[in-house]
Amino acid sequence: MKRWDLFFLVIRVPLDFLALFGAALTAYFLRFESVIAAWRPGTQLITPESYVKLAITLAGIAIPVFAISGLYRPRKLSGSLADEIVQIFFAVSGTAMFVVAAIFFRQEFFASRFIVLAAWALGISCVAAERLLVRLIRAAMSARGIGIPAVAIIGSGKPAEVIRAELERRHKAVVVSVFPRWDAAAEAELARRRAEFALDEIIIADPALADSDLRGIMDFCDSRQLGVRSAALHPLLQRGALGMGFIAGIPTIELQRTPLEGWGRVYKRIFDLVFGALCTALAIPIGIMVAIAIIVEDRAPVFFAQTRVGRLGKLFRIYKFRSMRPGAHEQWQELRERSEREGPVPKIKDDPRITRVGRILRRWSIDELPQLLNVLRGEMSLVGPRPHLPEEVAHYGSRHRRVLLLSPGITGLAQISGRADLAFEKEVGLDTFYMEHWSPKLDLAILAKTPLAVFSRKGAY
Repeated sequence: MKRWDLFFLVIRVPLDFLALFGAALTAYFLRFESVIAAWRPGTQLITPESYVKLAITLAGIAIPVFAISGLYRPRKLSGSLADEIVQIFFAVSGTAMFVVAAIFFRQEFFASRFIVLAAWALGISCVAAERLLVRLIRAAMSARGIGIPAVAIIGSGKPAEVIRAELERRHKAVVVSVFPRWDAAAEAELARRRAEFALDEIIIADPALADSDLRGIMDFCDSRQLGVRSAALHPLLQRGALGMGFIAGIPTIELQRTPLEGWGRVYKRIFDLVFGALCTALAIPIGIMVAIAIIVEDRAPVFFAQTRVGRLGKLFRIYKFRSMRPGAHEQWQELRERSEREGPVPKIKDDPRITRVGRILRRWSIDELPQLLNVLRGEMSLVGPRPHLPEEVAHYGSRHRRVLLLSPGITGLAQISGRADLAFEKEVGLDTFYMEHWSPKLDLAILAKTPLAVFSRKGAY
């Protein structure tokens, strides 16, 4: 999901809240401050202060109802406005029925039945108008080429022509290229555009595409974190979750590579910020003692910073407590021949560069505590794949690069399943499973098992 799509996905929550709150205040004004009050005075006047508190509470209750109704699903960004208004009607009506039921069971005499009816009607109208305004803003931005994806179409004939015309007519995407077939020339051109950040998605519009070509497209997209949609269901597309959509009435199948898009990504970031800050506060006393131990044994520096590969292949600086002697990285190329693990990510069991304090830190994974700063900065997550070195990632195959769709984590499935003892292919398999089956429950389970993995000291080099 592109940054602007994520922005418009998230902004709907506060805008819906403000629209509902404004509708409730308007209903109060109409009943007690307008000509209606002069024509028919209220029998019980609720104070403005009390009513404002009530309106805030009810608007807050309505948001979960909207979520349950599906009004915050990513697909609603580009769905039918008529369908969205119908869902708004039922969501606001459900909230109004909740209010009526609460009044009935509490046996309270509310200030005015008019307010309930007016707030219900105004709530539907205000939220619908707000959603329409958001759509108009997005349409205006799209017409100017802002926030719309750049796509390439693979295929020929009527499906490719109709899909291209629809995308360009409604400003849903910029069609940067159309290739009648998948070949070396198409791959080279798309690789160039992706390197220039001028490509976001590939749409397959050839129902008769050969298995080998489809596999090549999927590997190409996986290695470069590109979206994939197909106008025809193919056996090779049966991987992970599939999303159904339409372009100009033509059904398309979208590969949803991970639930960590849209709200999943928002939830995970909030979770990382809250628990990352808590863990950082708890780790400060330990960090002070570790710093003293490092200085006593080997003097400064206390911290070790190194470039690693993060989400979407972006480079960042990772922080650890220094566990090796200064200049240790320069010896890496000559020592990697002693690796006890096959693959692009070698492991050395008795690494001579590690200090005595560093060996203790690594055994108990204490050296990784400063990575909490990377979590707070958004470069890492509490749970995710290992953050690998650029020279290691350079040797990745196409299927290995799929895990770069996620932010690297301090812990993860690989870390609790054997740590450095795992073969590289097994590690990638676990990270891929995590990417395709992520859930808040899975994150909590991994975090709960991490202390057990640390105390077992299995695979700790």
